[in-house]
Amino acid sequence: MAESVNLSLATCPGNTNAVESLIQELSTLQRDPNHGGENTWQTMLVKARSLVRSLQTPREIMAQHTWADPGLNAALITGVDLGLWKLMVQNGAEKAQKAENLAKSLGIDSILLGQ
Repeated sequence: MAESVNLSLATCPGNTNAVESLIQELSTLQRDPNHGGENTWQTMLVKARSLVRSLQTPREIMAQHTWADPGLNAALITGVDLGLWKLMVQNGAEKAQKAENLAKSLGIDSILLGQ
């Protein structure tokens, strides 16, 4: 007979033991984020991602991989195919832009673009 699997593992954070040290390392790095330039920022980014992974449950990670990531990729590719990103840059990437106006310029449905 097969052993039962403890399903609570799916809802427990991945690595709570790493949380304290990662927070301390990030805290140390943020005291002078410009010291070391881009390397410091990259290190902070890696530590922050590690912290998030340590806090996420296997269930959350699986949901991210199966639902959120593919949807994000589809949205990005659709934006490229429609010329959305180029249009937004032409309009001024630093300012807010309404889905209605973008959709009208692209000749697509504004509700669909807004999603």
